[in-house]
Amino acid sequence: MDKVDLRITKSEQAIEQAFLELVEEKGFENIHIVDIATKANVNRNTIYLRYGTKEDIIETMINKLFDEQLNQLDTDMIMKTRTSRKAIQNMFESIFNVLSKEIDVYRIILTDPNLLGYANKMIDKVRKMMLRVVQDTKKNKIIVEYLLKGAYGIITMWIIYDTGSIEENAKILSDLVISNARHLSFK
Repeated sequence: MDKVDLRITKSEQAIEQAFLELVEEKGFENIHIVDIATKANVNRNTIYLRYGTKEDIIETMINKLFDEQLNQLDTDMIMKTRTSRKAIQNMFESIFNVLSKEIDVYRIILTDPNLLGYANKMIDKVRKMMLRVVQDTKKNKIIVEYLLKGAYGIITMWIIYDTGSIEENAKILSDLVISNARHLSFK
């Protein structure tokens, strides 16, 4: 088993934390590798060797975050849950709880206009996951897109504007899904 070099881990954490703080302070477009290196107290060559560009930093962070959070969810159960209102609400509560662990990161991604493309990449991953379990029809694609955009809007509002409790938002989402999922044709 490979040992993880703690110096590398600490450097990565410092770089990623400095990056997030700078995006929040100055905006994504206004930060440079030298700013990140200074704030993280690392040599800028460390950043170039580990990540490359600031775009690579955010890409790496989002991929790690998305993968870690997907591992916390039972995605098979989520995609098979389509009849029980309570089961669907519990599923959304689980998703909100997982998102809440890194809510500050998501808030930064969703509020900086230059980072919205990365949010769209996450949405695309979820879209592909959803489309794997429904029949390949135009109607299903439209319904999946509607559900996905509705869920994205509700989750975004919760992350940015703190629009109620996890339970309240999970109920709204479960109502949205229940009222529309009956139109889907599953494989």
